[in-house]
Amino acid sequence: VGSLLILTFIIVMIVFKGTYDLHIEISDAGIKYKNQNKQADRVRKMSFLAVILGFFAKSPTAAGAGLLSAGRIEIFVKWTDIRNVKYIGRQRTIMVKGGFSQNIALFCLEDNYESVKKIIETNVK
Repeated sequence: VGSLLILTFIIVMIVFKGTYDLHIEISDAGIKYKNQNKQADRVRKMSFLAVILGFFAKSPTAAGAGLLSAGRIEIFVKWTDIRNVKYIGRQRTIMVKGGFSQNIALFCLEDNYESVKKIIETNVK
């Protein structure tokens, strides 16, 4: 298991070049979380590869993980769907939990953490 984790880590570092590029948009309707185009293409290819390898390895778990990861390229959570919000001030992170598979981590800068927090507190009831 340890060897597999190390191999997976190396592959992910090579494919994604050590970054995970996101576009997060907060609007009057809700929060949209989306992989940037280049990153989304890589995610789709890795997901497809996981499905194919899971199929040939007769592993429904691996194939299912590939299918699930492909579906998380873009997530939109309406303000009314948000059930729970957790603020981690020290790390400037806001965890937003909506419906099934609508969980988003907002990684803020020192400059915008407080303003993003206020927007979320205002819109989540």
